[in-house]
Amino acid sequence: MSVHLAIARAAQQSGHVAAVRGYGFERNWAETGDRVARLASGLLSAGLSRGDRLALLAGNSAEHMELTYAAIWAGIIVVPINTRLSTPEMCQILGDCQARGIAFDNLHSGAGQAVAAELGLPVVMGLDQVEASVKFDELLTREARPPVDAGGKDLLGLYYTGGTTGRPKGVELSHAAFELTAMDQAYALECTGRSAYLHAAPYFHLADCSVGNSITYVQGTHVFSDDTSSAGILDAIRNLGVNFLSIVPTMYQDLIQLAAGDPILEQIENAVYGAAPISEGLLKQVLAAFPNARFKQCYGQTEVAGACVVLPPEAHVPGGSKLATAGKPTLSAHVRIVDADGHEAPRGVAGEIMVAGDRVMNGYWGQPEKTAETVVDGWLHTGDVGVMDEDGYVAVVDRLKDMIVTGGENVFCAEVENTLSVHPDVAAVSVVGVPDDRWGEAVHAFVVVAEGRVPEPADLIAHTKAQIAGYKCPKGISFITELPLSGVGKVRKDALRAQWISMNKDSSDV
Repeated sequence: MSVHLAIARAAQQSGHVAAVRGYGFERNWAETGDRVARLASGLLSAGLSRGDRLALLAGNSAEHMELTYAAIWAGIIVVPINTRLSTPEMCQILGDCQARGIAFDNLHSGAGQAVAAELGLPVVMGLDQVEASVKFDELLTREARPPVDAGGKDLLGLYYTGGTTGRPKGVELSHAAFELTAMDQAYALECTGRSAYLHAAPYFHLADCSVGNSITYVQGTHVFSDDTSSAGILDAIRNLGVNFLSIVPTMYQDLIQLAAGDPILEQIENAVYGAAPISEGLLKQVLAAFPNARFKQCYGQTEVAGACVVLPPEAHVPGGSKLATAGKPTLSAHVRIVDADGHEAPRGVAGEIMVAGDRVMNGYWGQPEKTAETVVDGWLHTGDVGVMDEDGYVAVVDRLKDMIVTGGENVFCAEVENTLSVHPDVAAVSVVGVPDDRWGEAVHAFVVVAEGRVPEPADLIAHTKAQIAGYKCPKGISFITELPLSGVGKVRKDALRAQWISMNKDSSDV
């Protein structure tokens, strides 16, 4: 059963249940299913055909989700666009996939119109009151149509990744990949029909979209707010009945500070996080502040349509042996750790994380050579270094590309970061490899200082030397006010390396 059939089933089985909710509106699944079917008919009447690529450039909204579902319903390939990209970057992506149309909301109409004009796109539509040749409300006037007969390995969407360096890669995700991920996460994340899920992360990312699909499969409620800041999330919990969150660890910390003991956080029953593990110190805080929440950590990639490893609630115990892991593979994902020769590594030995199953991407759009390098005999090379323990739990150690080779020794950044993170002077830390004439690369730490503290670099380095081997310890420390983050909350190590190089950080080394 593909996503479009899950929508039809939700309308049939839970027609009276709230499907979407926000400030000033609420629609049930019967209404939402009808709107999706009408929008699908409207898309086809606007000049799009099955197999065409439709770019979606918008913030989080019920209309954004409905139009995404409508495209899938009609057999049109969705191409979600990161709203943070520049106009040239967007043009590169739409040109690469030969998009036939673009839809955008009011906030992104300037960029959307510019891209449409640059590429001469024949179908240009607005999601709200936007001046465009095709208007959202007009699409809704069409007569509802049945969903297309699509499923399995048929292409559902192109999710572009890796655009910061080199040519962006369009990840080809199938109906089967979306379906399996939705059902996997519905089970592992304990989604139910009473879940009221706030779309807090960007919907153009699978971190949010894939959890949303799980909510659709269980016929729960999607909640949308224009304000996805920590303050906006707290307001949505208070005013929109939110009981399910999926955000990065630092945002849970922000919510605790903002709530300041307000019992409203007791309303959260399901608390998911990803992009980074949760520290033991923060875990103690969130368990106290969210007493009714069951916490889960997710690990995954765009190339497997979302989370493929989940750490269950019972592992979220301060001092627990599994807390440092990302969890166990989900039901439809086969995971193994391999050495440099492609052989499965013994338990407890680091190697590359590989994933197999029908959730693995069809390939990279128009890049057969890159596809062949990445998917070998059905196994996806994730590019992540991991360790599997005797119980099958997977710990993500580092990115292969972020592993530091210094004096012929391999250093995993995460190990150094974990060592520094427990120092009371450190609020946040990221470790990178920087050029070094003698060692090839040197270990360098970027540290955000804890409030009220004034650390000395030598003290922090001495702290690491008491915990880990000398070659793993930072050769230098740089103090910064905040770590640069990507759209999904991951630290931009490439930006930190570039910052070190541009500022000639040799002067700050000790």
